[in-house]
Amino acid sequence: MLADCPTNPTAPSPGLEIDPAAFYNALWHHSAHGMYAVEVLDKGADFRFLAFNPGMMQLSAIPVEGLQGKSLDDVFPSAIADTYRQHYGQCVRSQHMTSFEEKVASSSGDAASGDFACGGSSSGDTWWNWSVYPIKDAAGEIIQLMVSATDITAQRQAEEALQLQQQVIDAMPSVISWKDCQSRFLGANRALLEITNCETLADLIGKNDYDMPWKKEEADWFVECDQRIMRANKPKLNIIEPQLQADGRHAWLRTSKIPLHDAAGKVSGILCIAEDITSQKEARDEQERLLAILEATPDVVGIADAEGNNCYLNRAGQLIFGIPAEQVNQFHISEVTHPEMAEMTMTEAMPTAIAKGSWHGESLIRDCHGRDVPVSQVIICHKSAAGEVEYFSSIIRDISDRKAAEAVLRETAECQAVLNQITTRVRDSLDLDTVIATTLSTLQESLQLDYVGFAWLDPKSLNWQLVQALDDTEHSRVFGDQRNDRLGLDTQALAQQTISQVDDVNTCKHAEHKAFLMELQVCSEIVVPLRTEACRTGVIVCQRVNEPQAWSCSEVTLLKAVADQLAIGMTQADLYTQTHAKSQALSQSLAQLKRTQAQIIQSEKMSSLGQMVAGIAHEINNPVNFIHGNLRPAQDYTQDLLGLINLYQKTYAEPTAEIAEELEAMELEFVQEDLPKLLSSMAIGTQRIREIVLSLRNFSRVDESAIKTVNLHDGINSTLVILSHRLKSTESHQRVAVTKHYAELPDVDCYPGQLNQVLMNILSNAIDALDHTIEPSITITTALNGSNAVIRLADNGPGIPLEIQPKILDPFFTTKPVGKGTGMGMSISYKIITEKHGGSLSFSSEVGQGTEFVIEIPIRQPEAT
Repeated sequence: MLADCPTNPTAPSPGLEIDPAAFYNALWHHSAHGMYAVEVLDKGADFRFLAFNPGMMQLSAIPVEGLQGKSLDDVFPSAIADTYRQHYGQCVRSQHMTSFEEKVASSSGDAASGDFACGGSSSGDTWWNWSVYPIKDAAGEIIQLMVSATDITAQRQAEEALQLQQQVIDAMPSVISWKDCQSRFLGANRALLEITNCETLADLIGKNDYDMPWKKEEADWFVECDQRIMRANKPKLNIIEPQLQADGRHAWLRTSKIPLHDAAGKVSGILCIAEDITSQKEARDEQERLLAILEATPDVVGIADAEGNNCYLNRAGQLIFGIPAEQVNQFHISEVTHPEMAEMTMTEAMPTAIAKGSWHGESLIRDCHGRDVPVSQVIICHKSAAGEVEYFSSIIRDISDRKAAEAVLRETAECQAVLNQITTRVRDSLDLDTVIATTLSTLQESLQLDYVGFAWLDPKSLNWQLVQALDDTEHSRVFGDQRNDRLGLDTQALAQQTISQVDDVNTCKHAEHKAFLMELQVCSEIVVPLRTEACRTGVIVCQRVNEPQAWSCSEVTLLKAVADQLAIGMTQADLYTQTHAKSQALSQSLAQLKRTQAQIIQSEKMSSLGQMVAGIAHEINNPVNFIHGNLRPAQDYTQDLLGLINLYQKTYAEPTAEIAEELEAMELEFVQEDLPKLLSSMAIGTQRIREIVLSLRNFSRVDESAIKTVNLHDGINSTLVILSHRLKSTESHQRVAVTKHYAELPDVDCYPGQLNQVLMNILSNAIDALDHTIEPSITITTALNGSNAVIRLADNGPGIPLEIQPKILDPFFTTKPVGKGTGMGMSISYKIITEKHGGSLSFSSEVGQGTEFVIEIPIRQPEAT
């Protein structure tokens, strides 16, 4: 039936020989595998069954003896026959063994249904693996195929069970994975693939935690924990650990790790089950932070149920009420509420909180020492979803200090009002008696005094002379009518301007003074001394006779201030006549002093600078005038030469090669464009020098006037041109960007040269300050402010330190190194703006933000005299 078997290509070992026929015969007859042979027809176009081995006869659900000699189409429906023909043909075409799998339903058992073999399972579908082997003749042509059948149902069922298990764990929200003893991943669910950015299990299996997107310290922790648990062979549950996700998110996991064992009970790996608790942990952390805030706040925070039983009380509340932490839920809120406020809490505060959600107001609480403490309180009502009151929370703040401060402020305000009233009346009157009477009446009314009087005290004889008094007492004794009205140290202290204060006569330390007060039935007394400019000593005596009453600090302060104002009023009255008589002489002396001061200042300035400035100005002026005078002809000659060159270019449009080369080397077009600008810049420079020379002369000769009506923007632009070399980028500093915001300004009357000198000083200082600034810039803004022109010069430099800002405009003050600055630039600039132009020069600076100078001068100047 079978063709001769091909010789075994592998040479047998020496002394061993294999009988192929016997080998295949044993395989055919005694193998438990089903085998059958088919004949290859038309070189693989069709196939015919030849024989079936005993194993195949047992496995097949249909009799196979009747199939011998039949083709595929004779046995199977066309669709099934085509399927087998395709598999068999694949073996013929490839000339190598091929295999395929097939699922056979158990319900069918005839060839017509296509179920060729299903005897391996009594119930359920079966899976078969078909292996097709080519058999060649001596010429190497495939003439037969040997087909073996293997029941792989159990294998497929195991695979399906594993797939089902994988689907189950993939559906679980927890992250599940298992590893071998080297912490290499053996499997995982979809949740782990997602956080590790792996597409399939194949991308994960065999890798370890160092191949995952965790941080190295996280991977170290995971691996070390795995190994520790496997070594201990003891599971560890609820491990809280951080983990970096593939999307860059930091997550917190609750992990349980369980050792896995093989059949012998030996640890073979580890199972990891992790749950993402990031949201729970963040909520718990937030709750802990809020609780920490509540515990740290000095305000009392408490929570009570709907019946008023306390549930929570923070540390501040425990301290103020003296309640231990373990007893915060063992008292009713009425126990710490002031009795007078309990009714208000129940009838107003809590109903309002229930209706509106919260109540805010002031109330009283009783602390652990039994003291009533004024508080500001907020009560918040918390309801369930059904609208039922669940509990109340309350925030209580101790406002004792505020209440005390308010009382002090009220008392101070009242005292201040009294003082203002007395001060106004004292200042409005130059009559001494009126001043004293007004003061005494105001004091008696405001301080509720039984007696108030004013007396003169002779420091030498210690005699008293009562001037005026307001007496509502019944002792019918005129103060000061006796030598012993004030005795001993008390009177001596008053003469030395020391206040005598008795809050309670019963506690008075001086026996003589105490006896005097008790004789007059005075309970409290204060005597405030004062001294006038004429060295006279007066006293204000204040007494209360009904009952002792301590003099408050505000009352003492008020009396001191009143004494000062009264002394001022007296001095004012004394000096009035003298002032009136001497006012004319004083005016004349002041005028003469101003003239003398101006002459001294001018003389000093001119003596030190006049000759030097005049000489330097003369020496500079001559060569500058020579250069300036020759620049105009030079400009004209330049224009003529450039015009002649243009004429040559038009006439001889094609220059010779030598001329063309020279034109290119010298960049004629650039020279034609830049040369007039160069000469113009030189003219501006010489003009600026002339103006500076003129300003120096004007500065040293104040009797000359050189007011001109000019365009301020021209002066600014000219100054920038002169400073352009310092604005450009060099090896030592960056380019300084200049931004100009010019407003529409009329021509301004000014001293142009001196004004340009101011601009030069400020801009030079700004450029110096920008040496170490990244992207340095200067902003120049002009504006119109009523009848004044305003120039703002701002830089983005380091700013001027606060401690030296008051000195910036002082003469000879400079922050530059020795030899770099004289310290006169800003001082002279200030004089030029304020004295010469009647304007103002100010600046504002913030360290790290820059400095801005503001120049403001009138648009029209008065005629020079």
